[in-house]
Amino acid sequence: MEETTGTTYEDYIAVPDDIFNDQNQSQNEINNSTSDNDWSYFEKEPTETHTDFNDELFAGIFGTFFVTFILVVITISVISIVAMWKIFKKAGQEGWKSIIPIYNTYVLYEISGLEGWYAFLGLIPFVGSVISMVMGIICYIKLTNSFGKESAFAVGLILLPIIFLPILAFDSSEYIGPDGVKKSTI
Repeated sequence: MEETTGTTYEDYIAVPDDIFNDQNQSQNEINNSTSDNDWSYFEKEPTETHTDFNDELFAGIFGTFFVTFILVVITISVISIVAMWKIFKKAGQEGWKSIIPIYNTYVLYEISGLEGWYAFLGLIPFVGSVISMVMGIICYIKLTNSFGKESAFAVGLILLPIIFLPILAFDSSEYIGPDGVKKSTI
C-alpha cells in the first residue's frame, strides 16, 4: 500500500489527468531521499490551485437568496392571511376560520355560493390538485360576484391573488350574498 503524505485532494483538482503521475513521483522522491533526517519534502507547502468555483462565494450567494426567499414567502403569507381574515369578516364569518387549512377553503366556498364539501375533493390522490385548481377558479369568479365586482376583477383575482385579495378585503365593497344573490330576510 502506497502512502502519499504531503499531498491533499486539493492538489489534484486542477489537473485530474496527472493524479497517478504525481503520486508515483512523490513516492519516488521519498524513496530516493539520501538521509533519514531529510524532512524537506514533508515541509513543502501544498501547491495552491485556483478554480473557477469559490465555495465561500457560492455559500454567500446561496445564503442571500435563501434568506430573501424566506422573507418573501413570509411577507406573502402575512398579506394573504390578513386579506382572507378581512374578507371572511366582510362576509359575516369569523376571521379565525380563514387560518385553518381545508376548513378555510370550505368556508370560502360557502361564501362564494359553492357547496362547502367541494373543498374535500382536493384530497383525492392524483386528481385532487387539478380539481382544487378548477374549483379555485370557479370560487374566485363567484367570490367577485358575491361582492358585486365585475368579471375583469375576477380575472385579476385568478391571475394575481396576492394583489387582488387585499383590494377586495380593504375596498368599500359589501358582501351581497353567495354568488351575488342578495339574502332574503323573512
